[in-house]
Amino acid sequence: MRRAAGERSGGGRRVWRGLLALATVSWLAACALNPWHEPPTVFTKVVQIQVAAKANLNQSIAFDLVIVKEKELLEKLLAMSARDWFDQRRQWKRDHPAGLSTWEWELVPAQQVEPFRLGGADDAAAVLIFAGYATEGPHRARLDPYEVVTIELGEKGFELRPVYKL
Repeated sequence: MRRAAGERSGGGRRVWRGLLALATVSWLAACALNPWHEPPTVFTKVVQIQVAAKANLNQSIAFDLVIVKEKELLEKLLAMSARDWFDQRRQWKRDHPAGLSTWEWELVPAQQVEPFRLGGADDAAAVLIFAGYATEGPHRARLDPYEVVTIELGEKGFELRPVYKL
């Protein structure tokens, strides 16, 4: 069958569609196999803080949430107690301005803290908390495995209550 002048064959469109589909599949496969793309390690989205009526032996509590962006810093921070962290915090922030960011509170017993969405941690290596208790102990924990977590600040220490763990 002959085509009239100016009529196009549907075969050209099929070729272009096929090439576009092939390019899309190739691009997706390359993204999936990219050795520089690491899966997220921080899953924390929402944090709740509950402060007991007699928290920290009825004294205020310095409380920091630390977003660690560099893996090299993580091992050093995991070896620190909360007391060491609070003594050295300013210097850590000066020495590593791009390597970590902090959310800092001074909480009092029975204080109400609204749950909050954790931002800025998508590309982080970990999320840590430090609580400045008057009692001995590390008073440090990792939050990053938990999508939604409640931190219960008690009389002599804290507990993590995962609402949802991945």
